[in-house]
Amino acid sequence: MIKCLTFDVTNTLIHVASGGNVALHYSNIIRNKIDPNFYLDIELANKNFRKFFKIENEINPGYGFSKGMSSQDWWCNIVNKVLKEDLMTKSGANRLDSQKLDCTSKVIYEEFTKKKYWQKYSDCDFILDECRRKYGLKLGIISNFDERLFEILNNLNLLSYFDFVCIPSNCNGSAKPSEFIFLEAFSKSGCQNPHELMHVGDNLQLDILPATSLKFKSVLLKHLRDEEKKKDFLKEMPDHLKNHITCAFSLKELLLKIHY
Repeated sequence: MIKCLTFDVTNTLIHVASGGNVALHYSNIIRNKIDPNFYLDIELANKNFRKFFKIENEINPGYGFSKGMSSQDWWCNIVNKVLKEDLMTKSGANRLDSQKLDCTSKVIYEEFTKKKYWQKYSDCDFILDECRRKYGLKLGIISNFDERLFEILNNLNLLSYFDFVCIPSNCNGSAKPSEFIFLEAFSKSGCQNPHELMHVGDNLQLDILPATSLKFKSVLLKHLRDEEKKKDFLKEMPDHLKNHITCAFSLKELLLKIHY
């Protein structure tokens, strides 16, 4: 019987507003806070954001905790590289002064704690409330987010639902898929048996496989409404996993999986 339910956060409970368009927010923040004449190449910046995020995560996993980095330094490295790539294509009034880069990155880092940059998925509050009140479950978070997560969840009125939060900054820099962060969550869950804990996340490699390797139950959550997209997603799942992975396509559907 499930006694504790843990969640990933980004793209599971909440997502970046405006369809996840990070670069659009960067551009708006810069124009509103730094330089009203600046316009970011949105398509290029989103592409570079994904590229530099991956590189930084490989070089300095867990926000560089083991190297003494702060999460702000970590994120500013990415933002600076994204903006520098953009500056190389610009000249004149539309060129951001390179001396403002560090200031700009810090402003963006701080801005992203605000509620307006995040959206809760449909039924998020309802599902969390049901899990606590109706099912009497303990709720936790296992996320690779940085320490701003507490403020973001509080601003979205979500923090009070959770009994504990496990992120790299309070798990000695450990990040998913490392088993350490999952075991830390298990120790805080009050569960006596791994099968009493269920983890919900959107990433097969970071959430589901490490959770199941520790004998936790798990649900792969993909927010898909279109039936064809659901079918395509299931078709693309590796054959050797299809009969072993439980999927849900909405938070509401998750309720049906809790006692499987």
